[in-house]
Amino acid sequence: MAQEAFQKGYEDYFGAADTLILPETDIDQSLAAGGSAAYKAVVDGRMAGGAVVVMDDEGEKGHLDLLFIKRGMKGKRGIWICCLSSAGCRAAA
Repeated sequence: MAQEAFQKGYEDYFGAADTLILPETDIDQSLAAGGSAAYKAVVDGRMAGGAVVVMDDEGEKGHLDLLFIKRGMKGKRGIWICCLSSAGCRAAA
């Protein structure tokens, strides 16, 4: 789903691409980073997007490593749920 969202966004803006814009290895690297937490956006019980946040060792600072929204879901309200984590999980509305 993330690859499709990035590919579509790129091609809508820049035109057709000859290569994959977000290789699976980039997604895997983001998920495997120390302190990473993966979240999914859920709308009406269906996955609508996702994000990976990477926190520092103290859990005080972090950065958004990856964010995507499924095509057609922009502007819809949902809930973000932590589904994979090396830093601990919690839900955020």
